[in-house]
Amino acid sequence: AEEADRIKSAFLATMSHELRTPLNSIIGFTGIILQGLAGPINEEQTKQLGMVRHSSRHLLDLISDVLDISKIESRQLQVSSEIFDIRQSAEKAV
Repeated sequence: AEEADRIKSAFLATMSHELRTPLNSIIGFTGIILQGLAGPINEEQTKQLGMVRHSSRHLLDLISDVLDISKIESRQLQVSSEIFDIRQSAEKAV
């Protein structure tokens, strides 16, 4: 069971890395188009590309979470503590 768990974690880490590269390209090229660097686009295209960029960023965040879980499971995640303003964090959350 432990070996299967280790293999699963390695698979998730590898797949996550493989998915991040094309997603970063999608986000980058979408940004270039939205900035008008590839030529003019109309309002509807801007709206649609904005949705693509938003969805891509969301998926990238989920993949990053999977990578973090894999690091936690393999005990490779380094945790550090730091002082922060809890009020400011709570206001952002709200």
